[in-house]
This record gives sequence, structure tokens and C-alpha cells, in this order.
Amino acid sequence: MTREFRKKRRRKETLVRRIAAVLLVLMVVPVAAAFAGASREAEGCTLVHGVDGDTVQLSCPGTGTQPHDVMGLSSPPLMGASCLAEAWWGLRARVALRARLWQASQVRFVTEPRARLTVIYLDDRPVHRVITPVPAHLCA
Repeated sequence: MTREFRKKRRRKETLVRRIAAVLLVLMVVPVAAAFAGASREAEGCTLVHGVDGDTVQLSCPGTGTQPHDVMGLSSPPLMGASCLAEAWWGLRARVALRARLWQASQVRFVTEPRARLTVIYLDDRPVHRVITPVPAHLCA
């Protein structure tokens, strides 16, 4: 092997290692934050966990633990997706919602218990303004 070839190979290996390290950090930080704060409490309701990209499990006094749809968010189903892109965006929406919930310093819920709807404010901003929307027509 020539000296130039070895230099190019080392540069390529270094780049791959750096990309792998960045991806690892991007995956570990939200998961670690989720385990650090087991539950979040706000406005009398306690966040149990994020079910998927547009549903959260809340434990509210008087109603118990129930899933609530988050107003302003729409995500494709993860299980039973029509195509790979839909499954990918469903997984991405789920991780994005969970990461934002656990990273926010202040979480506030405005719930409608009869309809099982909630508006989530993260640091005084509605969650649908913080999370990137899912594109329409994924499997077209």
C-alpha cells in the first residue's frame, strides 16, 4: 500500500468514527434524560410516559391513568405502517415527543378529560410549535 492510500484510509476511518460518535450521543442523551426523570408533574396531572408521537399517558386526580391525544400533533402509526417511510416517521415522532418532554424544564398540561385531549406547553411554548411536523403523503 502506498503512503497516500493509507492517509486516505485513515481519514475515512476517522470520519466514520466521528459520525458514529455523534449518532451515539444523539441516541443516548434523550434516553438518559428519560430515565433520569421517571415522571413529570404539572397542573395536577402526572405524565406517565409518551405512548407514541401524538399520544401521552397522564395520571390525573379523579380520572386515573388514561391516554390523552396531544392537540396539534399528528403522527403515523408505528405498528401497522403501510410503508417503511411511514414507520420511520412514526418512530421519529415518538422519539421527538419523548425527548422534548423529558428535556423541558417546565411542562404544563391543559386537559379536556371527557374527550381525552391535552395541549402540552413546554417552557411556555406549545409542543406542536417545537416539534417538526410529519410530512403528508408518505407512501404515495
